[in-house]
Amino acid sequence: MKEIYEKTKENLNLVYLTTDESNTIDDWNTLMEKENIKWRSLWLTDKKLKSDWQISAIPDFILVYPDRNAKKILLNEEKDIQELYSLLNK
Repeated sequence: MKEIYEKTKENLNLVYLTTDESNTIDDWNTLMEKENIKWRSLWLTDKKLKSDWQISAIPDFILVYPDRNAKKILLNEEKDIQELYSLLNK
């Protein structure tokens, strides 16, 4: 993710959504600091939103377009990474 962020940060608003439970959120925040994560990190507590977006795995990736359409992508698969770069004219 760091490499993707560095290559796309001018054209892509990258956001981490954690589904951690309240008793582990401090650990999540510590990890974000330790790993020097520069992009926004938010705590997803809305179960309806989690269900609507079918967020079920860690990691799970959703590409949201400016027109608010969205699709799941797999940023651990080269073809999807290349598709993302292509969309951003990288």
